[in-house]
Amino acid sequence: MDNFVPRRRCIACMQSKPKDELLRFSIQGSGRGKYICNNQACIELAIKKKRINREDLLNANKRENG
Repeated sequence: MDNFVPRRRCIACMQSKPKDELLRFSIQGSGRGKYICNNQACIELAIKKKRINREDLLNANKRENG
């Protein structure tokens, strides 16, 4: 079973993709995460559908750069 690739679903477009192709946003204190495609269209759609907010994006950017 060496070729098993974990898959996750994007919260915006609902497509299932390999885990390493998606961005992960952790939910503070719960240990759970949200996954989203690494493209502007999915990010904007997730914000529009209120599945992620701009604060989550800013916090993720600070953790990545800081």
